[in-house]
Amino acid sequence: MYVLNMNILIRFTSTATLLVLMITSLTAQTEPDGEKLLGEIADATCQCFQEKKSPELSAEAALGTCMIGYVEERREEYEALFGPLDYNNVEMMTRLGEKIGIKMMNFCPDAMMELGQQKVESSKEETREKHYFLSGQITGVTGEEIAIISLRQLDGKPVKLHWLEYFSGSEMLADGQRPPTPVEVEYVNVDLYSPKTGEYVTRRKVVAIRGLE
Repeated sequence: MYVLNMNILIRFTSTATLLVLMITSLTAQTEPDGEKLLGEIADATCQCFQEKKSPELSAEAALGTCMIGYVEERREEYEALFGPLDYNNVEMMTRLGEKIGIKMMNFCPDAMMELGQQKVESSKEETREKHYFLSGQITGVTGEEIAIISLRQLDGKPVKLHWLEYFSGSEMLADGQRPPTPVEVEYVNVDLYSPKTGEYVTRRKVVAIRGLE
C-alpha cells in the first residue's frame, strides 16, 4: 500500500486548469495509437466515475479509483507507448491526469465541469483538515516501508495509526522506544490507494504525539 495524492490526478478539474488543458489539447503531440488508447481509457473512466459517484464516496476518490483501475488494466499497452509507469512519481502522475482529463472532456463534459465546480467551491474546506484525538498507551510500532503505530486506548480498545511523515513527538518512538506513560495522539484521516483491492481506504495519519499531564 502506498500514498497516492488524489489532487495530482484531478488538477485538471479546476475551472482555470480545464481551460488551459483544452487549449493544450490542440497542440498535443501524442502518436495516433496513444490518442486511441487514451480515448478508450477516458471513455471507460467516465462511465465508471458516473456509476461510482455516491454520498459515501468522494468525487475525487471515485475518479482516482476509476482512472487508476483502467490505466492498470491497459498498463502494458500504455507503457509500450509512453514508457514505464510509476504511481509514486508526482510529475508523471500529473501528466497522466492531464492526458486522460483532456480526453474525458469529450465523453463526459458535464460531469467534469460539475467536478471542477465542486473543487472550486470546496477548496477552502480542503485546506482545513479535521483533526482527531485519541488517548492511550502505545504498545508497539511495526511495518517495513510504512510504520504502523499500535495504541491501546484508555478503555482498552486497540487502534492502529499510520506514521507517514515527520510529526511532533516522533522522537518518543526513536530507536524502538515506547513512552512509558499514556499519550495523546493527534491524527487526520487520509485516503491511501491499495493495489491489492484497487480501491482507496481511509487510514489514520499521525500528526502529533504528546504526553498526558
